[in-house]
Amino acid sequence: MSLHDVHTGSEQRIRKQISVLQGLGVEKTSLLAIPRYHGGAALEESAGTAGWLREVQEAGHEMVLHGYYHLRMEQPDPPENFFWTKFYTAGEAEFLDLPPELAAERIADGLRRFAGMGLKPKGFIAPGWLMSAAVEQVIFQAGFLYTNTVGDIRVSGGRRIAARSLCWSVRAAWRRVASLGWNALLWLRLSNAPIVRLSLHPADLEHEPIRRQIVRIVEAALRGGCQPMTYSECVERYGQV
Repeated sequence: MSLHDVHTGSEQRIRKQISVLQGLGVEKTSLLAIPRYHGGAALEESAGTAGWLREVQEAGHEMVLHGYYHLRMEQPDPPENFFWTKFYTAGEAEFLDLPPELAAERIADGLRRFAGMGLKPKGFIAPGWLMSAAVEQVIFQAGFLYTNTVGDIRVSGGRRIAARSLCWSVRAAWRRVASLGWNALLWLRLSNAPIVRLSLHPADLEHEPIRRQIVRIVEAALRGGCQPMTYSECVERYGQV
């Protein structure tokens, strides 16, 4: 279970998600935190948020570096990227075509900021799960244990663990309807998979039909014998080359 887009502005929503999940029996998650969300204030500038992240890390949740700005900022948008930058994401495909040297700089600065807060990420996940092969190489050169796409978990050393993520899009009514149908079908296919992977974004549980579907899937997965774990724990269990 991963909780995406953690920053000062989403803290209260993420806190509620953790509370709901704990009530279902999910005691640990991977939290995908953004150093400077949309170019705003740095995460560490909020002592309250930084302290809370340290607390949940100590409680067993895992911190993951999730891009740097989570926004393309002033990157050009060539026509061939239109689907990914405008439709699939709302301009948040930050690492899709980022030059490797710039990706390395942002990752290094993100790690520095996390270290200053006492956060210890083992993984890096690009916004929208979108990155080039060159950026993937940069990620592992930075010392991360894993990264992932929507379809798999990628481990340093070359191993890929098949694990399709269920995820929802709630920014428009038609997307919410489509998400419900798509994830119902996807769950039929994945319910017996060795790894059940759910990815939540801050507003997901605020839409009641989607909340009900997520709760049903979590409950069914737990009844089926799934054990909640972080990405790094999953890699340790399934990622040996």
